Amino acid sequence: MNKLKIIGGLVIVLAIASEFANVLNQADMLTVIFLGIVVVIPFIVIAAWLIGSGIYLFNLSFKSAELVKIFLLTFIPFLLLTYFFLAKNKLKKEIVTFNNININIGDCIEGTRNIIPDLSDRKITCSCLAEKIAYEEDRNPKYKDQLQAGKIDLIIESIKKDDIYFFEDLQTCFTNKVQNK
Repeated sequence: MNKLKIIGGLVIVLAIASEFANVLNQADMLTVIFLGIVVVIPFIVIAAWLIGSGIYLFNLSFKSAELVKIFLLTFIPFLLLTYFFLAKNKLKKEIVTFNNININIGDCIEGTRNIIPDLSDRKITCSCLAEKIAYEEDRNPKYKDQLQAGKIDLIIESIKKDDIYFFEDLQTCFTNKVQNK
C-alpha cells in the first residue's frame, strides 16, 4: 500500500507538470497565476502527502514539518518536469522558406492546435500565413526579423491593429480550410 501511495503521488506530479506546461504555452499570465494557486499547489500538497505517507511509517498530518520537507522535495521535481515539458514543446521546429526567408512555423502550428485539430491542416494554414506575410513587399522589411524568429502570432496581432485590409487577406488562410472540407 505504501508503494502505491508513492507511485500515485509521483503520477500526480507528472500529470500536473505536463498540464501546467500546456497551460503556460496557451494561456495568458492571469490564468496561469490563478491555476497555479487554485489547482497546482493543492495537487502538489496532495501528492506530497501521498508520497510522505508512503515513506513514513507514522501518520503524516497536514501540519507537520515533514510534510513541508516532502512538499519542497515534490515541488522541485514538479518545476523540473514543467521545464522539461516546456522545452520539449519549444524544440518543435518546422522551417519553411518563402521569399528567401527561413521561417519557423512550429510555434504557429502548436498555437493553432485548439482552432485547427488536424496537424496537416495546421501546417498548411501556418504556411499560408507565413507565405502571405513574406511576399508582401511593403511589409516584408518590417516583419522580417519576427518572421525568422517564428513570431507569426505577434505579426498578426500587429497587422490586426494597423492594417485591417491585409488582416482580412490573411484570414483567407483560415477560411480556405473550412471551404475545402
